[in-house]
Amino acid sequence: MLKVLHFYKTYYPDTFGGIEQVIYQLSESGSAYGVCPTILTLSKRGDIDNVHIGVQRVFYSKANFEIASTPFSLSCIRKFKKLAQEADIIHYHYPFPFMDMLHFML
Repeated sequence: MLKVLHFYKTYYPDTFGGIEQVIYQLSESGSAYGVCPTILTLSKRGDIDNVHIGVQRVFYSKANFEIASTPFSLSCIRKFKKLAQEADIIHYHYPFPFMDMLHFML
């Protein structure tokens, strides 16, 4: 089973945009081909781990502050490191400068 970590700044049910729909469709359709999807995202609702939306495992990190429409999260650093180690592939969904920063930090 191929483990894919999708990483983007927002996801369901917080927002319902185009990138969220792309992540959802890739995750749901990929499962028929042996892809195990995990989503890491930021949320104003706080840290919420291992929520199931369809076949996806979703991890929310508390958004601590926002600059120029870019949320930042301290708890996301630890979660990203752990989930990235478990993943075979990390699918970064742009634009999200905080994600770039984490990639180069870890």
